[in-house]
Amino acid sequence: MTTPDAPKFGVKFPSRKERTVKLVTKCETREIQKRLEPPKPPRVRPPPKPKVPKKPKPR
Repeated sequence: MTTPDAPKFGVKFPSRKERTVKLVTKCETREIQKRLEPPKPPRVRPPPKPKVPKKPKPR
């Protein structure tokens, strides 16, 4: 498959190399953000509600 030199429909599609570079930079920026931001406090789950036994069906 060959890519035309002129942009098709006025849209320049990124080459495979450009796509991978963008993907890598996206992952890297995410890593950098993780390092810069203070770690979020762990989410505290509410205690589970006590289970109420179901009433037996009258026959």
